[in-house]
Amino acid sequence: MKQLLIIANPWKNSFSRAMLEAYEKRIKKQDVSYEIIDLYAENNDFLRYENQKELGERELSAYQKKILEAEELVLFFPVWWSSLPAILKNFFDNNFVAGFAYKYNEKWIPEKLLNWKKARVFCTCDWPNWFYAFPGSLISGINLKKNLKNSILGFCGIKLEEFHLFGSIRKNVRIAWKLEEFLQKIEQIYNYERYFTRK
Repeated sequence: MKQLLIIANPWKNSFSRAMLEAYEKRIKKQDVSYEIIDLYAENNDFLRYENQKELGERELSAYQKKILEAEELVLFFPVWWSSLPAILKNFFDNNFVAGFAYKYNEKWIPEKLLNWKKARVFCTCDWPNWFYAFPGSLISGINLKKNLKNSILGFCGIKLEEFHLFGSIRKNVRIAWKLEEFLQKIEQIYNYERYFTRK
């Protein structure tokens, strides 16, 4: 099995990267084949462009080839403004295109073209986890997991196997043991099932 690990965080000392390293440590023990894509690496500058016509076919097809080769996509990113980082959204926009990730049949009904793949998500946020699911919250109805599961990954046939949201990161960054506990859960592929993380 091959996994494609995708990180979308510009800071090298971020908790997103610590999560990736903890996950990598785990799959190395399992002898899993994997590759890492750092969306903020210098050679990925083209992902900052919105216009697909400005993208070279060579770069675009290279990412799509990596997606096709992987059985699982594993995403690591911070939640910004209740959503994905723009560069990760751009990655989906520029790679999960018609004819590759989905297509419309003669009745204009979308057909999923990546329906043999799975995905895992590890993300962080400043708010406590429960705030994202609390009905009376200011961001009620903005459900990142549901958007990924149904409107992005699921639309292309990719099954969201796990969604892990680690909340209150800005607060917990001052508590070393708490962050270490998070990392141990990731290394163990721990099922972090609380409120927003329920399937």
